[in-house]
Amino acid sequence: MRDLDEAERLRGAPSPEVLQRRIEALRQQGSPASLDRMQRDLATLLELDPSPLTRTLVAELLMEFAARADRAERAVALRKAERILTPVRDDFGRAAAARARLLEMEGATDASLRAMRAALAQHPGDIFVHAQAAAMFERQSLTEESERQRAFLRGMTPGDAPGAPPPVNLDDLARFMGEVDRVLQALDDPPKRQPQQARPGGRRER
Repeated sequence: MRDLDEAERLRGAPSPEVLQRRIEALRQQGSPASLDRMQRDLATLLELDPSPLTRTLVAELLMEFAARADRAERAVALRKAERILTPVRDDFGRAAAARARLLEMEGATDASLRAMRAALAQHPGDIFVHAQAAAMFERQSLTEESERQRAFLRGMTPGDAPGAPPPVNLDDLARFMGEVDRVLQALDDPPKRQPQQARPGGRRER
């Protein structure tokens, strides 16, 4: 963490590479202060690098929050997760798995299972998709399918094991969700260019 903070200080501003590494380090620490900072770094990363990976990480965090929230907050978090995943195609395996999980949390169980099986078919070597499929099949009491996915994962080396879904700091989620809204507004609704002003005589300003 000290090295990453120093790298940011020397650079004069955060970079996507530093933020990605720091988010992973903060996720592993798990303290309330670390989770608060991780959420702030995720919002900054979304602004600097709205890539499929970044969008999916933020959507996963929102779904993790929704799983613990009351009904009203759950609905808001799921809507935000759906919006943030909208531009991401299913050829990115982690996003395909996240979209299947989103359907499950919205109560569309059959659709979620179809989406997860489609993700497995499209990404047969993606261990993150296999891990998410194993968890979903277990939640839906599909024991044989879940065990097949876990058997695949057991064949991987420990270094290839996917990370757990990001934890959340529930006490600071309101601020994080506000930051996500602000960034999405800037990304999805860029300011319109002002019309050119006409000069006297009918010519327009360039």
